[in-house]
Amino acid sequence: MSRREIGKVTALTNPASGHGAALHAAQVAIARLQHRGIEVVEIIGDDAEDARYLAGAAVERGTDALMVTGGDGVVSNALQVLAGTDVPLGIIPAGTGNDHAREFCIPTKDPEAAADIVVDGWTETIDLGRIRDDKGGEKWFGTVAAAGFDSLVTDRANRMSWPHGRLRYYIAMLAELSQLRMLPFRMVLDGTREIDSDITLAAFGNTRSYGGGLLICPDADPSDGLLDITMAHSASLT
Repeated sequence: MSRREIGKVTALTNPASGHGAALHAAQVAIARLQHRGIEVVEIIGDDAEDARYLAGAAVERGTDALMVTGGDGVVSNALQVLAGTDVPLGIIPAGTGNDHAREFCIPTKDPEAAADIVVDGWTETIDLGRIRDDKGGEKWFGTVAAAGFDSLVTDRANRMSWPHGRLRYYIAMLAELSQLRMLPFRMVLDGTREIDSDITLAAFGNTRSYGGGLLICPDADPSDGLLDITMAHSASLT
């Protein structure tokens, strides 16, 4: 972990995160930064693509950090811009899961305390996972990439408007359990070892948790250069 001087911060907010809670959290965090003498440039995209464009433009113009307020979705969006750069990402948690923030011990209910971490300039270089589809499209991820049952749970939870917080994932999980089925899966590790099996889920963890703190890859380390893999055959995890 190292420390750098922070004088100018670009603040990106997802107004939909936390059913509007992100806007309030962003205002509190920005006020904290300004109180401590930081120049803040605020950006809010019309959608995810517009937010990436605005964030990318801010990085090109020059900024000491990109601070995002929202949930794991807005963090993931920012990673598409910051991957491979030396511009640090600051997180003001205001979403449903907040797994990026949890992994790095960022306060999830205190935007001022989270803002202080940005101002203090403590940074850590971490790994990212990369997904490439058959058409050449790429996406970076910071926590866990999921396939199968767990991705269906996340998709259902993202479409639910109630309840809030971790309980939403639990209800989505119960709903998907009623339709649980085995899925054909083929995985090649390091180009040599092949796994061909029917499974219910596969999770590839750069960090330990998803779904608001569910430890799906409990030994994952975002700085060891490796992804941890958890697979489930029926109800048994391996």
